[in-house]
Order: sequence, then C-alpha cells, then structure tokens
Amino acid sequence: MSVVMGVLALAIDVGNLRYQEERIQTVADTAAMAGALEVSTCGSTSNCSAMQTAAQSAVVENGLASPTVVTQCGTSSASGVILEVNNGPCALGTKDPNNGNTQYVEAVVTEKQSTFFGALLGLPQMTLAARSEATAGGAGPACIYTLGSSGITGSGSGSIDASSCVIDDNAGITLSGSLSITAQQVKIMGTNTDSGSSSVSPSPTTVTTAATNPLASLSAPTVPSGSCTSVGSSGTISLSPGVLYCGIVLSGSATLDMSSSGTYFIEGITTSGTPTIEGTGVTIYMPTGGITGSGTTNWNLTAPTSGTYDGIALWLPSTNSSGITLSGSSSSTFEGIVLAPDAGLTFSGSTGFTLTTDLIVGNMTFSGTTSIDNYNTVNSSNVLETSGGGGAALAE
Repeated sequence: MSVVMGVLALAIDVGNLRYQEERIQTVADTAAMAGALEVSTCGSTSNCSAMQTAAQSAVVENGLASPTVVTQCGTSSASGVILEVNNGPCALGTKDPNNGNTQYVEAVVTEKQSTFFGALLGLPQMTLAARSEATAGGAGPACIYTLGSSGITGSGSGSIDASSCVIDDNAGITLSGSLSITAQQVKIMGTNTDSGSSSVSPSPTTVTTAATNPLASLSAPTVPSGSCTSVGSSGTISLSPGVLYCGIVLSGSATLDMSSSGTYFIEGITTSGTPTIEGTGVTIYMPTGGITGSGTTNWNLTAPTSGTYDGIALWLPSTNSSGITLSGSSSSTFEGIVLAPDAGLTFSGSTGFTLTTDLIVGNMTFSGTTSIDNYNTVNSSNVLETSGGGGAALAE
C-alpha cells in the first residue's frame, strides 16, 4: 500500500505540473504574438514600452498574475510570474536562426508551482518555464512595392520616409548623393549600393521570393466606351468624372481642374511650363499613356478617402507600361496611392515638394529634393492598408 500511495502521489504531482506547463506555454504564445503586433509601433526602437505592455496584458488576460517584466535576456529574483520580452530573440543565442532579428519577438514565461506531495521529498515547489517566438511578418502589406527589374535608384538630396511600414523591392537599391531611405524593414532581391552620404535604414534584408501586386484582385473601373473627348491646352480646363479624355497637353500656366470627386479617365498627360493639376477625392485612371513632359507642375491632388478606390490617386493598369514623372513645386500637395505595377516612376522636385503616397510600381527613380511620406499617416482606411495580412504568426 505504501508503494501504491507513493506512485499515486508522484502521478498527481507530475500530471499537475504537466498541465500547468501546457498552460504556461499557451500564455507564452499569446504574449509573443501580442508583442509582435507592436513591432510596427516601435519603429526603429526595439522592445518599446508598447510591446512590453501588450505582452504583459496578454499574460494577465490568459489567467496568470501580473508578471514582473524583464527585457533582452534580463533576470529577476521576483517570486511571482516573470515575463521576459526579447526583441529580437536572444534566449537561445546563436542556436536560434532569428537571434537578434527585431522583426521577431520572444516571450519567456516563468512561474513557480507548488506540489501536492513533493514536499515530502524536499520539493515543495517546481519552477516551470515556457518560451515562444512570433513575427510580425503577417502584420499587413508593404507601403512601397517596386516589382520590376531595375528597383530603386536615385541621386540628389531627397528622402523616403516609410518608417512605419515595409519596402518590398524585386531588384536592388542604388543611391548616390545624400539620399536617405528609412523604413520599418527593407526587403530586396538584389543588392544595395550607396555612395556619398546616401543611406538605407535599416540595412536591407535579402529575400528569395518576389513580391507581387497586392491590389491585383481590385476590379478596375469600366472605361467609357466610344471615342475620347479632346480638350484644350491652356487656361482652365475643367473635366468631369466618368468621361474618357484623349491625351491632354498642359502648357504654360494652364490648370487641369477636377473639382468633382470621382474617377477620371485620361489617356495620358504631357506637361510643360508650370501647369496646375488639382482635384479632391479624385482617382485618375489611365488606360493608355502616362505623365510626361518638362517644367514643374503644381500638384493639388488628393485621393478619395472612402469607397471602392479609397486612397488611389493615380492608376495605370498592368497593361499600361507608360512612364510617370511627378515633378512638383515647393507648394505641391499629392496625397494618394500610385498604382502602376508595370510602369516606371520618376520623382523630382523643388525643396518642399512632399508626396504623401504609397507606391505599387515597376521601378522608381528619384532625384532633387523630393520627400516621400507614408500615405497611411493621413488615411489608414485605404485599400492597400486593408488589402490583406493582419495579426502575427508564431515562429517557434
């Protein structure tokens, strides 16, 4: 009977500890995923307070006591629940393929569990620990895609600020002068070459899987049938949505006025001088032709902020590989997504020309003092931001 009772006591303690270990593992999984969801919030600061708070809340919400939080493989002598949050992972050192990668969040949960009969053997408590790792790789789409074979090239003193999102490039990045690119992550299939004081931050990650158009499934508007409508090239040229216009030539100080919100169909725009292109809540759809020319354009164009084409300012379908040149004055305002997956895009402009845009283009060239900011900062409901992804994924 003594032997039977001893085996029974051992089975009860081992079974309970095994159950508690599984429970702690679940908590570690949720803490790692909660932390990974905050990677974009942290930006260039690893293991920020928002990440620690999210992971700590996940522990409490899953039934454990409020933990003592330590970071980056820290230690604690606390007697209760201990949560270690590492961004990037460090608990396994170089044995972990994601060691130090700030796109991954590691959570280690430790808790002391009392035994029922272990005290008879001098083991009144056992320390249980569980480790988990998650990535924000599924946290949503990039905000800049270059899908062609030339990638991103540039010279001058401009900047791309995509610090809250990802740049996905299918070729490589070549910069000279004092250009700068900042992003949450930069993924390239080629190489990164910087000269002068140009820089890419963080250093690009080389990938082997090509990016694809995240809006490929978005249904294009129906181009009006029949012949296109011709318009003049000077003075104020007023257009109406839902009408197909022939290629438009803007010269001198002409103004292309799209005062009503909606979709405008234009077979290309050629500019010279200092014309103005203006419209609010406007999507310009170009079945053929692009935007070319010389001079400096005064842009005052904003995309729709609701509806099927929420956020799209300029759209060239995949059947249109015409080039696009956006050359703006210091007072220009361009807000919206450029969707031109097979077209080359060139930016140039004066000091103060800031584009608030997300890009899905073939290749991109920028020069001068052009600055590019993430469109999501002014319209988080846009079709690119909501096109897919979401959440975090367990990695280990």
